[in-house]
Amino acid sequence: MKNLSSTDYKNTFLDKTNFNDLNGSYHNTQDTVYWNMNPNLFSILRWNNKLTTRLPFKNNKELYVADEIKLSFINHKNLNISVIKNDTLITSKTFKGKLKNGFFQFRTNISLLPFFPIFFQLQYEKVRIGKSNNSLIIDEQFYKGLIILTLPVQDHLEKWTAIYKDTSTELKKSKH
Repeated sequence: MKNLSSTDYKNTFLDKTNFNDLNGSYHNTQDTVYWNMNPNLFSILRWNNKLTTRLPFKNNKELYVADEIKLSFINHKNLNISVIKNDTLITSKTFKGKLKNGFFQFRTNISLLPFFPIFFQLQYEKVRIGKSNNSLIIDEQFYKGLIILTLPVQDHLEKWTAIYKDTSTELKKSKH
């Protein structure tokens, strides 16, 4: 998956020695978006990892207006994501992934509906996160293909990159 962001955002190459550089709190609204637009950081992580089905949320509306998302690695394969609103923890969940090409990549979600020869649908989504200076970079790729009676009906690919500012760095600057 190619980074679509401008060359101003050189990502820090993440590996097993420095993956903890991603730990921190990030704004829930993007600072910069390249290609298509996503409403907020939480929606990207929710969509990719099906948070709403895996977590017991009281009110999904609260999640979309969360102030920040906190990332903290347990190890190089497990990332804990916390949703925070008004300095109050709304929910938290640990997700699996892997370090690949300098990014932490979440497990790819693949959906397949095979009813050959009448109907066939393939859908996948990849999300990876990286660090650039004091910002979080998220690259996302979504594909959906549909074939009915051996005729391709739909073939759709979207890619985008969003940049989110690190709130923990802003707090350190404001204290000085």
